Amino acid sequence: MKRGLGNRGLLEFLFEELIALCLVFLVTGCNSSSYTPPPDTLAPSAPFGLITTMVSATQINLAWTASADNVGVTGYIVERCQGAGCSSFAPIATPNVTTFSDTGLTASTSYSYRVRATDAAGNLSSFSSTSTATTSSSDTAAPTAPANLTATAASSGQINLAWTASTDNVGVTGYRVERCQGAGCSNFAQIAAPTTSAFNDTGLTASTSYSYRVRAIDAAGNLSTFSLTVTTTTMATPDTTPPSAPTNLTATAASATQINLSWTVSTDNVGVTGYRVERCQGAGCSNFAQIAAPTTSAFNDTGLTASTSYSYRVRAIDAAGNLSTFSLTVTTTT
Repeated sequence: MKRGLGNRGLLEFLFEELIALCLVFLVTGCNSSSYTPPPDTLAPSAPFGLITTMVSATQINLAWTASADNVGVTGYIVERCQGAGCSSFAPIATPNVTTFSDTGLTASTSYSYRVRATDAAGNLSSFSSTSTATTSSSDTAAPTAPANLTATAASSGQINLAWTASTDNVGVTGYRVERCQGAGCSNFAQIAAPTTSAFNDTGLTASTSYSYRVRAIDAAGNLSTFSLTVTTTTMATPDTTPPSAPTNLTATAASATQINLSWTVSTDNVGVTGYRVERCQGAGCSNFAQIAAPTTSAFNDTGLTASTSYSYRVRAIDAAGNLSTFSLTVTTTT
């Protein structure tokens, strides 16, 4: 303390010293190199919306939505494992942007990916959801075209197809069958993808023409050229209507060994193809047996026994095999 200072001088001196100390504190305290900010312990948010896209047989591209951080995201860690549902993830890249192209992969192989963010303090976010993609095949060779395509009408509603199998450098996995309606049509549409060299096309319309062509496909999705086109027509609707029964049957003895039959022809919705003549011996007999199948409305029964009675009946048949009811029975004696 300075000597000779009065009370007033002492107060002024102390005030000046206080001001000086405050100035020193303000200057050195605010600019001191020993000051340490509080540590950043807050992790970034997890990346989301991870998308994996197959680019080729050896490359898959990744993209995701950026993470957020209280200070700032400095980059990402991309992890990968092989196979869908795998769990043996390992880091493969540390991009500082929200995309990554993974190259040098194996063809026809599935890879799963997940991503997390990091900040300057080394805080790691939780992982994004996992996304899986499969590389394409390195096979670019198409199968040979199916050969010897045939189309056979099996019924009024079905056509059966068959062809010679295609070949491929790796292996044919199936076929694509296309159809359009009518001979010479061009508006083909795929109707089936069988794995064998045959296909039965059902649910078709009776008496209708259909055209077909077939091509092969392999595991890499390579498609062959088309087979030759074949056309066939479904059968008509099945005829289930029988002819009418023959009428006016007559039996006339022509000799001791022959009886001549005639009748009025039957009618049919499609057409009568013939008749079935049955005979038994005696008036009132019932043990009829077929003896002839004429295609006209007359028949001469020969080789009979003299002075013997014979009974006859006739029914008609059409192309579908439908049989009419029998005519009335007639009896005569040689």
